[in-house]
Amino acid sequence: MRVRSSGRTSRLAGVGLGALLIPSLLFAAPVPASAEDPVSLEGAYVLDTVGALGDRTDEVRQAIDDLYDEAGIQLFVVFVDSFTGPADAAGWADATAERNSLGESDLLLAVATEDRNYAVSAPQDFELSDDQLAEVETEALIPALRQNDWAGAVIAAADRYSAEATGAGGVPIFPIFLVLLLLAAGALVVFLIVRARRRTAEARGKAESLDRRASMLLVQLDDAVRTSEQELGFATAQFGESATTGFAGALTSAKGKLREAFEIRQRLDDAFPESEEEKTSWTNRIIELCTEADSELDAQADAFDELRALEQNAPAVLEQVAAAHAAAQLRLPEATARMESLRGRYAPEAVAPISDNATQAEKLLGLAATALGEARDKLSAGAAGAAAVAVRAAQAETSQAVQLLDAIEAHATELASAEQRLAAAVADLREDLAEARAMPSSPTLDASLANAESALAAEGGGPADPLARLVEIERVRSELDGSVTTARTEVQRVQRAAASLDRSIAAARAQIDAASAYVTTRRGAISDTARTRLAEAERHLFNAVSQGPLDPVGALREADYANQLAGQALAYAQSDTAAFSTGSPFGYRQNSGAGIEGAILGGLFGYLAGGSRSSGGILGGGGTWSSPRRRSPGGLGGGFGGGFGGGGGFGGISRGGGMRSSRGGGFGGGGRRSRGGRF
Repeated sequence: MRVRSSGRTSRLAGVGLGALLIPSLLFAAPVPASAEDPVSLEGAYVLDTVGALGDRTDEVRQAIDDLYDEAGIQLFVVFVDSFTGPADAAGWADATAERNSLGESDLLLAVATEDRNYAVSAPQDFELSDDQLAEVETEALIPALRQNDWAGAVIAAADRYSAEATGAGGVPIFPIFLVLLLLAAGALVVFLIVRARRRTAEARGKAESLDRRASMLLVQLDDAVRTSEQELGFATAQFGESATTGFAGALTSAKGKLREAFEIRQRLDDAFPESEEEKTSWTNRIIELCTEADSELDAQADAFDELRALEQNAPAVLEQVAAAHAAAQLRLPEATARMESLRGRYAPEAVAPISDNATQAEKLLGLAATALGEARDKLSAGAAGAAAVAVRAAQAETSQAVQLLDAIEAHATELASAEQRLAAAVADLREDLAEARAMPSSPTLDASLANAESALAAEGGGPADPLARLVEIERVRSELDGSVTTARTEVQRVQRAAASLDRSIAAARAQIDAASAYVTTRRGAISDTARTRLAEAERHLFNAVSQGPLDPVGALREADYANQLAGQALAYAQSDTAAFSTGSPFGYRQNSGAGIEGAILGGLFGYLAGGSRSSGGILGGGGTWSSPRRRSPGGLGGGFGGGFGGGGGFGGISRGGGMRSSRGGGFGGGGRRSRGGRF
């Protein structure tokens, strides 16, 4: 027979001589019939004194185990010949249950085979109701007992007990409902997560699509503006300014919208993040600007095409382009020589922006010459349309070559100007350095001085880049100016602090002297708080005097703080004296009169307390006094320790009483209810 190791079964395990004798009765062979008094189970789940179970013991044991595993109900079974002491079945079953201390989840089935009598004993608060217990007996237990199927009766009853405890048919409805509920909740959570992710993905996709569209329109508009600007120049040269006024207005408006769109794009691309709403709003604004500008340019496109279709002007335009081409050709040698001169005078990085301008201009002029020759041939052949195309190509190539040559001249002029400005900037920086060196030293100023001196030391040493040097010198100058301004402000602050320091020290010293005199003459009533503030005030005053010559600003802070602490010390001391005059530091009333006042003024509180600070006195025996906020054992508290609970330690009746008892014994707590009868 298996014995469970649960707390409930451990209560049933007995130790003694009976444990050696009773097991011989379990599942033993039939013995002569005899009456039985309430029995001790001695840890067994089945006690069969009449051999009723026979060879079906294992089946009964398995049914009992299954009942416990499925419903948590422990079933005990006793088979005897007859019930005695008491003779009624219900009383016998209850007596046996109480004798064995059965618990709140324990059932006892007692069967008297000879008397044809049975009883089921259950705790008062057992989980199955009387109706459920009666239904099990009527439908499962009694029919088997009437057929003398003792093992079948136990098995059928155990199965029905499990079914009643866990739900109809033995299926646990509540756990199944809980599982279904959890599954539904999980499905809902998954659905919400998937939907949220889908919406996030859709929103991200829309934002990305919007961003791509804005980028595409921005690039297209920039190309359109550049092309339109070039085309307008051609048209103006060919047809005159009066005929291209509308084109110029549309181009100016488109350029303004393009600049605004680029500014917005830069804000979106910088290091400062925007909210999703801001990104969407700004991106839509870029699209709006690009669309409006493109519409303005398109509105002039048809008229521009018509203007360009005026082929009768092709011969005149051809001569204009040829003249411009010839002038550009004359500039090429000069531009090439200028480039060589610039390379010899400046560092490579200084001339990098225009290093190949002359070469590129020469190539473009060669292409333009070819286009001009083709245009003349077409005109001679009467192909005005083809001639116009060639003229337009020659015009564009010549115009670009002229721009490259102009850029060489402009950059050379800028480099020469930068050299002049650089000399002036260096002279200004040297003056700033002289002023900065005269300022008091500080980490910030010293760093700026080092940077400026390093920048000046880099002057000379071969070809330079005056533009880059000018930018660096101006940056260093700006940094040094800021440091000098800060240092100048600091000097002024130090001067103001030095002027105020003597007055602050004098005020702090006067406040400390007043507080010290008050504490000294009333020290019997003054607490440690006031004394601490006074000591700290004296320390900070000493710091102020010591730091004054070296750090007037810091010394002024120390003096002001000393003054503040001294004021606090005096306020605390006055409060302590007022409290002592009306009561003790611990809140106990004192005798008023000249004696106490004299003690306060003379600092003789210890004498009044009993002659010495350790021998007790009028405020209590054996104690010491420290401050209104700190008590030592004894003193005013003398006598606090005795019998706080009055005769038996801290606590009340519940700490010393006996164990609680309940009717029915053991863990029953409220007795048992039994059912039974004849079968």
